[in-house]
Amino acid sequence: MALGSQLIPVARASDLEAAAQRESAQTQMTPMVQGLAAHVRRRWEVMRDHKRDTIEDRLSRCVRARNMEYDPEKMAEIREQGGSEIFMGIVSTKCRTATAWLRDTLLGTGADKPWSISATPIPEVPPDVEANLQRIMQMNLQQYYAAGNEPIDPMELKSLAGGMKDTATRAMKHEAEKRVERMELKMEDQLAEGGWVKALYEFTNDLATFPFAVIKGPIPRKRKAMKFMDGGLAAVDVLRDEWERVDPYKFYYAPWGDDIQNMPIMELHHLTREDLEAMLGVEGYDEAAIRTLLADFGAGGFEWLEHYDSEMESVTDKDFDDASSDLIAALQLWDSIPGKVLLEWGMSEEEVDDPHKSYPCEVWMINNTIVKAVLNYDPIGRKPYYLTSFEKVPGRIDGNGVADLCIDAQNMCNAAARALANNMGISSGPQVGVNVSRLPAGEDITQMYPWKIWQFKSSEYGDASAPMQFFQPNSNAGELMAVFEKFMELADEV
Repeated sequence: MALGSQLIPVARASDLEAAAQRESAQTQMTPMVQGLAAHVRRRWEVMRDHKRDTIEDRLSRCVRARNMEYDPEKMAEIREQGGSEIFMGIVSTKCRTATAWLRDTLLGTGADKPWSISATPIPEVPPDVEANLQRIMQMNLQQYYAAGNEPIDPMELKSLAGGMKDTATRAMKHEAEKRVERMELKMEDQLAEGGWVKALYEFTNDLATFPFAVIKGPIPRKRKAMKFMDGGLAAVDVLRDEWERVDPYKFYYAPWGDDIQNMPIMELHHLTREDLEAMLGVEGYDEAAIRTLLADFGAGGFEWLEHYDSEMESVTDKDFDDASSDLIAALQLWDSIPGKVLLEWGMSEEEVDDPHKSYPCEVWMINNTIVKAVLNYDPIGRKPYYLTSFEKVPGRIDGNGVADLCIDAQNMCNAAARALANNMGISSGPQVGVNVSRLPAGEDITQMYPWKIWQFKSSEYGDASAPMQFFQPNSNAGELMAVFEKFMELADEV
């Protein structure tokens, strides 16, 4: 190096990683983060156990019914008895029909969108406009009296003020209609860029299949996009409000209440390494904690949850156990936490101005590490989730999907179809009884075809009965078809 030059210290990657791990360890040991982590774990255990006990098996039953698969227990019974394993996909047909109706209604079938917004019939006059009207009224009165005119009758003055307000209201209504047109166009653009159509398309499929369906948004996310900058295209970071469908298997709620906006909820995420890297530099996330997780990625994928995905894996044909080195589980909790608890955990009085109020919070935990803990960004504390059912049940989060409504009819149709297939096979031709004592050695009785020559011998025991007898089993096809058609009609009705 030449004389006079200066050495510029360069931190090695290992040093940066060690520094991030030290910073993360110090942060995770603070009372606030420790308290948050314990709170998230308690919520997770309650919601996980509640879902296992109440609705997880029901979700799987609905998926199998739509995928035209028997439950493992039912398939074992069928195979033990032998015979046909035919499956009549009535639930699948009804779900496709219901989904098509929903999409025609909610997504439209042409260029026109199936929604619009309109201004209120009587727009509220903003305070600044009302104050301006009062100033104008005062100026007009001052000019009127300055000219030496007689005092105005109070009733006439009231009428004049009312006329001015009517004029302002008409102007405001006209302005409101123009603003609504601009807002509607802006909303349509935001929905298109935020993936609204794709999310709603998937949501309608869940709505027909499951006892409940969930759509999430708008979620502000930083994305790369190509834009014209300085005369050319360049990749820049843009903030978008995005929408997405939430897998019912990964959505959890507390075992009380009937409105997700008024109760704790949680979403389970399966994140790739790229998903974690995308959190770096994003406001609200603990960068040191994320870098520590990236350094240990693959060491603790799902075990820390004490959660077994075998049921979900069996119906979705996925294997998260083999992907534990490529995926990591994350919990996203939306909850209202008392201000007193937040203050005890270390939040400032500027953030928590009243210890007796509850504050809506969003907390992310990965591998028992808190990576994000912020107050809910929505001005009035709403969670960005919307849940409904094909058939709502008052007082419950879950309702009934099309699969729930049709599954009993499908089970009866399948029972009739299996019996029909077995009966048709048995009664399709004659049954044969053979006196094996009359057959010569080597005679094949497993094959029967036209013009076959059978060989028989005299009975050694003086048996004079016919060596072979034919009889025709009864066909019950008519009765079984009547049962099948009856329950098909019932499926149409429900």
